[in-house]
Amino acid sequence: LLAGGGYAQLAAVPVGQVMRVPASLTVAEAAAVPEAFITAWLVLGRLGGARPGDVALVHSIASGVGTAAAQVCAAMGIRCIGTSRDPIRAEAGAPWGAEGIAVPDGHFAEAVLALTDGRGADVIADLVGAKYLDENVRALAPHGRIVLTGLVGGRRGELDLGALLARQGRIIGSTVRGRSVGEKADIVNAFGEWALPRLAHRALQPVVHATMPLADAAAAHELVASGAVTGKVVLEVP
Repeated sequence: LLAGGGYAQLAAVPVGQVMRVPASLTVAEAAAVPEAFITAWLVLGRLGGARPGDVALVHSIASGVGTAAAQVCAAMGIRCIGTSRDPIRAEAGAPWGAEGIAVPDGHFAEAVLALTDGRGADVIADLVGAKYLDENVRALAPHGRIVLTGLVGGRRGELDLGALLARQGRIIGSTVRGRSVGEKADIVNAFGEWALPRLAHRALQPVVHATMPLADAAAAHELVASGAVTGKVVLEVP
């Protein structure tokens, strides 16, 4: 789990942030694990407190974190509803039982409520941010938790606090990268105990959209920015 500097042949990493690579994974698949799966596991389990039978709403379901979250939900016995602006990408979590909602206009609360008999989602994994704030609260179940871990949809938004109070809801902000070395070591250790056996037996499978040479890093970023990627783009280092 790097704090940055991954575009290099060698990296110095605190020992607590290193995980053993299961023999069943390729190097490219292993590279797609740490930030995506740790974020999904942290948001849904440790911070979101999701339990078997709960409903999780995962935004950007076709992303690296999104496809990982669909699999974490399946492994935890959590019902997953995933969103994407594109109808095809909204189904990216289907192999692991996630139900997709296309949100070209950014409105999803009514669809979530319809799928849950009016109750809403117990945990919302939000990689979007301000743009979805109001809809997130509308889609929240009583005592639900919104865990914010991305800001691609903006940093500032307006919120009806009365609606949040009525649901007894919580909004939790989190990043992995900004945590201390000790916090990261604790997270990596706990995640490793839970995930490494599942990765070894392919119960969890990193989704690699493409591998590209390090020299093509700029083109790789363009591919990611195109919105056509499902899972992760991995740079191969010579």
